[in-house]
Formats: sequence, structure tokens, C-alpha cells
Amino acid sequence: MRVSGKAQIDGDGFERQYEACKVFARSHEIGLIQPFKELGVSGTIDSFDRPALSECMAAAEQGGGCIIVERADRIARDLIVSEIFFRECRARGIEVYAADTGEELALNDADPSRKLIRQILGALAEWEKSVIVKKLASGRARVRRETGRCEGRKPYGQTEQEQTILRGIAHHKNILGETPADIAHYMNFVGGHKSRDGKKWHASTIRRLIKAHNL
Repeated sequence: MRVSGKAQIDGDGFERQYEACKVFARSHEIGLIQPFKELGVSGTIDSFDRPALSECMAAAEQGGGCIIVERADRIARDLIVSEIFFRECRARGIEVYAADTGEELALNDADPSRKLIRQILGALAEWEKSVIVKKLASGRARVRRETGRCEGRKPYGQTEQEQTILRGIAHHKNILGETPADIAHYMNFVGGHKSRDGKKWHASTIRRLIKAHNL
């Protein structure tokens, strides 16, 4: 199972893929032994630079098992990467099944038509990925032109709680005349306010907020 984006790790991608593999295995009376997950790993990276995929191949070879994926592009979106992986599986006698089509991807190379279809689908997946990347890059560039920023965390002060904290910092600095170290101490031990990450406040953090928001 593989998700390529960091933001997808907490989504339902793994659950969906595992369910598809379970349904396929059950219908073909195959016992699932071990799931392998790739967290935020691009499908364009060489298979031998992907530990989970390499471990999966080794486990299948040693245990005489097969590999099941939800779709062929879960192995890789890059055609060359996927073909290298399938070649290595053929050399080791490992079957690789796509749950969505039921097709065996690695050893079933005798039928030229099926091989061609698999390669075409791999090429289309690679093309689709390139198109998506290009669209996302264009979208980020447009947002960056309009707003001055795009990637990364939102600036501090977007929520009501953060606005309240900023007002409190300004009050302690301008009305009470406290230093950033004094304010951090108050936030941690008196006010009971947590930082955005749930960690302790530091004078350097207070100093940055004062400068960024002109408090």
C-alpha cells in the first residue's frame, strides 16, 4: 500500500487499498500474511530505494508468497520503475496481482497483448501524474502571485484563540512592560496557554510573534 503525498497519510488511502486487497484475497482463497505501507513515497522513485517495497519482495520470495496491490500504479506510476520491479519479481518467481482487475502483473508475460496493455496503462498513469503535477504547480504559482504565499503552515493568528493570545502578548508587553521571557513564563505557568504545537512557549517564539504582528 502506498500514498505519495504527506497529507494523504492520515486519509483513507491505506484503509481503502487494504480493503481491496482483502476482498481479492478472500475471493481467491489467499491468506494475507503481512501488510507493507509506504508513507508519503513517490511512485517515481526506484523500487530499490523504497525499503517497504524491497522488504515486501523479500518476504514474498522467502515465504513463497505473492504480492497484492489495489492497482498496478500502487507499485509505481513511472513505467520504467514498474517494469524493473516486475522484472525482478519474474526473476524470483513472485506473482504480483492487481486487485482491481485480478490480473497477474509480473509472470504473465507470455501474452504480448496483455503486456502491451499493462505498459500502456503504466504510461498513462505516468502521464496523468505529470499532468496533475503541472496543474498543481500552476495553481500554486497563481495563489502565490495573488497572496504572496502558498505552501507551508498558515500564518499565526488565523483562529480566534490565536488572536486572543496575540492580544494577550500585546497587553503584557505594552501595558505591563514585560519582556518576552516574562511573557513566555506567564503563558506556560500562569495563563496555561499552549503553543500551536502544544509545546512550551519560549522567549524567542514570543519575540518572533511580536515582530511579525507589530505588537
